[in-house]
Amino acid sequence: MAEVPPTAEVQSPIEADPLPQGMPLKSSLRRLRKKVHHLRRKVENMEGELKKSKKNYAEASVEINPLRQAYKKDSMDYIKKKWNFEVKLEEI
Repeated sequence: MAEVPPTAEVQSPIEADPLPQGMPLKSSLRRLRKKVHHLRRKVENMEGELKKSKKNYAEASVEINPLRQAYKKDSMDYIKKKWNFEVKLEEI
């Protein structure tokens, strides 16, 4: 490792904005705590909405799955009948 001369300016590896001059640390901490509290509440609300959405999706999928299965069955029956009809037409 290369030695740094004592007169050289050492740069910090951490990029952080220093506190503005004259700004009390106590008020900065209070402001940041309020921000954190606000963001936590926002996250909790979003999690609640996500749970509601998942529940609504589950309820809707219970209703939709039988319809989807019926549609698949009906469409396959239609395709088979159409194919059988075309085969009979070719025989005639």
